[in-house]
Amino acid sequence: MRKTMVYLEEKQFLLLKRAAESSKRKMSEIIREALSGYLREERKEKDDYFSFVGIAEGPKKGKTSEQAEKILREILNFIIYPDAASPQNMKVCRFL
Repeated sequence: MRKTMVYLEEKQFLLLKRAAESSKRKMSEIIREALSGYLREERKEKDDYFSFVGIAEGPKKGKTSEQAEKILREILNFIIYPDAASPQNMKVCRFL
């Protein structure tokens, strides 16, 4: 464990002190717990951004990686414009 110094606003300090007294824990313990929760959420948000990558396997000898943008564009356009799923309408909405 490493020692560090943190500057708190007066209101933060008083609320922290009250929480420590009522829970019979040290202020440092409450700060560490709160910081761990914050850092865990930050990491989770970043990890979730690309969590879908690598969850599926493409066809053997497929060109999925080379066609990724085209495939994603078609899927997203179908989701956004479900009535435009016919081939002639897909050409119109592909670039929207």
